[in-house]
Amino acid sequence: MVYDFIHYPPLTQDITAERQPKLVILLHGYAVNGFVMSKMAHIIQDTIPQIEVMSLNADEQAAHPRKRLVPKTLYMPAKLMNKDNTLTEAAQRQWFSVYGAFPTWGPRLYHAALKMKRFIEAEANQRGIALSDIALCGFSQGGALTLYTSLIMAKPLGAVIGHSAPFLGFSKKITAVSPTLFIYGCPDTSIADHYFERSVEELSKINKEAVFIELEGLGHRMSRESCQITADFIQENLFKTPN
Repeated sequence: MVYDFIHYPPLTQDITAERQPKLVILLHGYAVNGFVMSKMAHIIQDTIPQIEVMSLNADEQAAHPRKRLVPKTLYMPAKLMNKDNTLTEAAQRQWFSVYGAFPTWGPRLYHAALKMKRFIEAEANQRGIALSDIALCGFSQGGALTLYTSLIMAKPLGAVIGHSAPFLGFSKKITAVSPTLFIYGCPDTSIADHYFERSVEELSKINKEAVFIELEGLGHRMSRESCQITADFIQENLFKTPN
């Protein structure tokens, strides 16, 4: 499986390192693309300058495109924008179809997770790094895919972050449990509170050490605070100090 991506090379190089840089893979939400994760990428690299970041573009065009105004503070290539500064339909991507309520997503989500698993394994093999050297972080639909993918990896990833994402249980065989951070903002106008409550309940059953952070007033978006929390979690888990 191959995805288009925006590449953020390490800001600093460790010339004494025998291995390739550790890697963060970012997954965007529904009906946008990888460029919307640039704030997250920059804050991660400001915190961990030696790390490499890939912000993937989903492989499907969104089935239900929306009128998405691109903020002036966000870089977006001109070819992806209409004259009124909204995203073109082709620039609005999805990891899987969101037709129906959250509980009906299971089969489509699992299929997307299998593709993401193959991509991550290929990147690890190509770079000669372990799965524990990779962090997977996703927002909204990308966050749901992140959480599901982490559970079907052959071995745990170094860090897993689901930001503003629903997780309503997992019926397949669990093969790995990774260090996991779950961030949700209140009030969230896209995902009802009871889905977040269910997500915390279901994730807690699977991962007793999962970290849950609720940010009051955040809503369904990423902020500098939530990005910094994410960066700190990645640094803590991918660069653990030996005991």
